[in-house]
Amino acid sequence: LIYCSDKSAINNPKFATNKTTKRLQKIRQRRISRKKRHSNNRRKAQQRLSIFQHKIAIKRDSYQWEVAKRIVHKSDAIAIEDLNIAGMIKRCKPKRDEHTGRFLKNGQSAKRALNRLIADASWYSLTQKIEYMAVKSGKIILRVNPRHTSQECSVCHHIDPDNREGEKFLCTNCGHVDDANFQASINIKNKAINQ
Repeated sequence: LIYCSDKSAINNPKFATNKTTKRLQKIRQRRISRKKRHSNNRRKAQQRLSIFQHKIAIKRDSYQWEVAKRIVHKSDAIAIEDLNIAGMIKRCKPKRDEHTGRFLKNGQSAKRALNRLIADASWYSLTQKIEYMAVKSGKIILRVNPRHTSQECSVCHHIDPDNREGEKFLCTNCGHVDDANFQASINIKNKAINQ
């Protein structure tokens, strides 16, 4: 969920995207679709599904408050990437073949799983909670431009898209090896100090 510059990480429990929750949600949605439209049984099945989804939202919310409290208490100043989350979740533009008029593959099916994970993590809500806790406890909070944070080497400051390969970071200039997310958190910290 969060990677800190002191090489500590906070786990993402995936409240809505774990295996059992997805299975239960699918079963409850199937039960709704089998009921007759505008019937009392369909309304009851919809209520059961909405209660189930509400419980997931409550669990996520309470966990985020706990995480926000933990982050604010362990640091004097907090730097957060100023991500465009709405742009990250946005659907891919459809591509059309000029000759046949059919739609071509645009990568949306592969991106759908990532969109679900981002929505489940609820980054915007988490950053709002962290900001609230920081202001309440009188700590400094900075929003940092996310440009090249995952591609820049923290040792030699060489920027190259080939530095990052999935979760691994290997600098093409100096050979520095690290986890890509921890590398990005160090770069965010350095940008915040310069800011």
